[in-house]
Amino acid sequence: MAPSVPRIPWRDILPADGNKNQPFVVDGYIIPPRIIISVNTYSIHHNEAYFPDPFSYRLERWLTSSSSTFSEEQKKVMRDAFVSFSIGSRGCAGKAIAYLETNLIHANTLWYFDFTKTKGTLGEIGAGKSGWEIDREGADEFQIFDLF
Repeated sequence: MAPSVPRIPWRDILPADGNKNQPFVVDGYIIPPRIIISVNTYSIHHNEAYFPDPFSYRLERWLTSSSSTFSEEQKKVMRDAFVSFSIGSRGCAGKAIAYLETNLIHANTLWYFDFTKTKGTLGEIGAGKSGWEIDREGADEFQIFDLF
């Protein structure tokens, strides 16, 4: 399932005076009481302010080696914005075990198989195409469609 958080994470934000009936202000916009707002995890992970060239697969975003094209400051911003398991007291309790399992799966997959991109049109399966809808044109990004 993708994105990894299928719905908006809820939060109960109280104004500074603690009165729930007061409007909440976000970036100059007044949000009336009892209105639910949120930023989806997918939107955060594809925001160019946090992730340069967000629709391309760029493994060097996460590498600590000197061969990375990203500065240490940029990598810190990306690590801080990566919230696939949510954050704070409502963060996923299974995050550590999920990372462990993911590492084991990747290690075993790489141990047993060799991978190459198929030549020709078969190597383009799943890639975005020019002329598709907005955010679906990235040829270097595998396109995932969700149904709930």
